Amino acid sequence: MSQNSSLEVVLDDAGSVTFGWVAEGVFYARLIGGLSAELGQLYVARFQTLVERTATLSLSYFSDASALDHYDLRARNDLVTFLRANRGKFARSEERRVGKECRSR
Repeated sequence: MSQNSSLEVVLDDAGSVTFGWVAEGVFYARLIGGLSAELGQLYVARFQTLVERTATLSLSYFSDASALDHYDLRARNDLVTFLRANRGKFARSEERRVGKECRSR
């Protein structure tokens, strides 16, 4: 399935998450305000659906949390659990590889 570049928004009284594909294999999210447990669940469920529907083998994920004021630990845990379970689908960043090389010396 091809990815289109339209962004989606999920929100509640605490805050919002704008997310979607911004290029082939590149997923972007911007978190604003607060991330409640419910908002986190909505976002992760939608994120999971979009990732499962893509045929791209190596994905990149960029997240802008500069406008995030607070978050519920359950929301953070849901996102981390999803990313860890799907880490094989996401490309490693050059910074991470360089960091591992430095630690191994």
